[in-house]
Amino acid sequence: MGAAALAGGYAVNDAAAHQRKMGEATLARQQYKEALAFGTPSPALNQAYVAYSNALLKGQGDAKAARAQFQAALQQHRAGQVAAQTAANAPALGQPQPAVGSRYLTPRPSAPSVPQPMYGNPVVASRIRATVRFAAAPKGREKGALEWHGLKLYIENPKGSWREKTGADGKKWKRKMAADYGRINGTKGADGDCLDTFIGPHDDSTKVFVVDQVKKDGGFDEHKCVLGCKSKAEAKALYLANYPKGWKTGGVTEFSLPEFQKWLKSGDMKSPAKKA
Repeated sequence: MGAAALAGGYAVNDAAAHQRKMGEATLARQQYKEALAFGTPSPALNQAYVAYSNALLKGQGDAKAARAQFQAALQQHRAGQVAAQTAANAPALGQPQPAVGSRYLTPRPSAPSVPQPMYGNPVVASRIRATVRFAAAPKGREKGALEWHGLKLYIENPKGSWREKTGADGKKWKRKMAADYGRINGTKGADGDCLDTFIGPHDDSTKVFVVDQVKKDGGFDEHKCVLGCKSKAEAKALYLANYPKGWKTGGVTEFSLPEFQKWLKSGDMKSPAKKA
């Protein structure tokens, strides 16, 4: 093999290695963000994440060892949060235990979920926590994992909680949520993160409504999904109830679950939604 061919081979290998490291760094960042949703991370988890990121992106240290330490820190963090949630939800001594299947019973995992190795695992976000079905409650569902007619969700802001963010202009804002709000795991929206979703009151509805959120100039911004509604009008009203008065929106597209799954695979996430 000539020198040019060897050089080309090394270049391809280097590019593949770089691409793999970038993929691992992205997955690590996603895992760390998921951990933040469970509670304030420990110094050990913060240090492990920084060390692993530096090993991947800057070549500082042993990436394999750093990955093992990061995974162990993630597991310990999740175990601590599950223990705290279990203690918080334990019924008071002498109080009756709700019957299994009760609308007001929020099942909890009996043991913490174990983070899976990142190598060869493209769907990490949904595997670092227990996939538990949370029952609806009058004041909104609990923060945490939720399975909705086969969709894997994570509720970040239950109905009645305050959602706080910093806008593109640097100004902080907060809104009291009129519906449960979270994300659909395993998806990727226009902003590169999982698709956001609002969840309405109708547990039996299998319709998915996709709202085309727009910018101030009227151009397309990103999609917001609405579950738990039975009509476009209801879905749009629920969406707008979570934003300031006068908030503008684009179109609303109604999907059946199979249509929505197809759109997730082949739809253009950077353009207004439309059926295939």
